[in-house]
Amino acid sequence: PGRISGTGAAQCEQCFAGSFAPPPGQASCSICSPGTFSRAAAGVCLNCADGFYNPQSGQSVCKQCAYGQMSVSGASACSTCPAGKYSDGETFGLCRDCAAGTFAAPGMSACTNCPLASYQPAGGQSTCLDCPPRSSTPSEGSTTIAECTCNPGLTLTLD
Repeated sequence: PGRISGTGAAQCEQCFAGSFAPPPGQASCSICSPGTFSRAAAGVCLNCADGFYNPQSGQSVCKQCAYGQMSVSGASACSTCPAGKYSDGETFGLCRDCAAGTFAAPGMSACTNCPLASYQPAGGQSTCLDCPPRSSTPSEGSTTIAECTCNPGLTLTLD
């Protein structure tokens, strides 16, 4: 595999990177399609791995998705991570849910802590929930409404 031989040829020729020759005696190399790649003398094209892509035919390597993007095996393009998810250098082109107390807009490489006076009890969210009027949280990244306390000079009254 990975070598071609024309009719009456004295020797086999190696297929170049980005192409392949699957059956023995193949007269010409075939070009790898988008989303795949091959090294020289390959018998098959391989799919680009998760987090990598290849937009063109005949390539010898795949490109890594940018932060905030993802792809699945064999992709010819990357897609933006949806709201509530992120992709950074550690997630390797895969989108992960933001943790409770954080949020993310589409295409983010990191999650953002919920600002003061807000909280988020669930992971994978695109926004935070506001504390009740005239209350706030002691710090950013709050995860429960219980962290919302009355502003100075006010007390909680139950109806």
